[in-house]
Amino acid sequence: MNRAYLGPIGLVYLAFVIYGSLVPLAFQPRPLAETLNAFANIRWLNLGLASRADWVANLLLYMPLGFLASAWLTTAGQRISTRLVAAIFALPFCLALAVGVEFIQLYFPGRTVSLNDLLAETLGSLIGVGLFVGLGERATQIWQRWIEGGNDAFGAVALAYLGAYLALSLFPFDFLVSQVELSQKWSSDTVSWLVAKSGCDKPAMCLVRLIVEMLLVAPLGAVVAHQRGSRRGGILLAAILGAMLGIVLELVQAFIASSLVQGVSVLTRSAGMAAGFMVYRHFIRGGARATPGWALLLAAGFWLLLLVWLNGWLTHAWLGWEQAMTQLEEVRFLPFYYHYYTTETQALTSLLSVAGMYAPLGAWYGLWLPTRPKAVGLAALTAVGLCG
Repeated sequence: MNRAYLGPIGLVYLAFVIYGSLVPLAFQPRPLAETLNAFANIRWLNLGLASRADWVANLLLYMPLGFLASAWLTTAGQRISTRLVAAIFALPFCLALAVGVEFIQLYFPGRTVSLNDLLAETLGSLIGVGLFVGLGERATQIWQRWIEGGNDAFGAVALAYLGAYLALSLFPFDFLVSQVELSQKWSSDTVSWLVAKSGCDKPAMCLVRLIVEMLLVAPLGAVVAHQRGSRRGGILLAAILGAMLGIVLELVQAFIASSLVQGVSVLTRSAGMAAGFMVYRHFIRGGARATPGWALLLAAGFWLLLLVWLNGWLTHAWLGWEQAMTQLEEVRFLPFYYHYYTTETQALTSLLSVAGMYAPLGAWYGLWLPTRPKAVGLAALTAVGLCG
């Protein structure tokens, strides 16, 4: 965790915070005096259930910023007193940024400016710098184990991934806070013993969601395979642990407004962990070169067929050239433009769905070219070509 890495990472994340706070970039000039007066009179908003996720998202957005800003000022592994001093200097920067962004948002109609947002951003910054002070040394140790490689690196990556997976599963943390909200949630189409109806009007998207659930939990199955070694019964253990994880997460998600609660997710997590266990044991631990070429070609063909089906090539009517060009002209290529007009949960689901569609491509190149640095570049170029 040295400043040579933290500087660029922090700047990229800072740009993301500012960009995400101003998208869709619909700038509208207004007199400075009028803007200052409007900012001086921003109010508290009575946030309903629909706005709770947005408030939590603002809080989460500033947590990494507080951590990275503090870490950039000093090495995270230094004494707690040194980390505390760094945090004291980093916190005003984060708060100034929050105030500045909220002020600039007044020039972008459609963006909500309120004291609620400032509170969320302040709390996020405080939590971020607090995590740095309390866990900075531990974070440095995990990072060092990651860099050094070996068995310790595997444990560090597994721990980091488990934390990220749990956080992602509970995002956006818009917990229900009243009996009325609980009743509305449990009687809605977002809760089902098998498959929730909400968001399943398109079978392809339902399938993508289930595939993403399996892909996300598969690395945890690899962890089980790594720990079990060559002992028998590992795949059954992985499947049972996946089912237990699914049950716990679905129970918790029953108290989150934006989450889907469905029994099939227990099965996908169980199957995902079992699949991760098998892939690690038979292909990764034994060496990727052991993967037969015919198996890779067969997997690539199946994936391409699945990809074109998910994108509607086999199920939708084809348009003529003029109609296609007309639709293309209406597409906004501004990054995250369409995500602004939907909920945080739907936006994240969309991102993960697309990532899930193309994740097998990276795995395929990794198995085909396991020792060549060009594999990453080839996978990226292929994905760009397919998306285009």
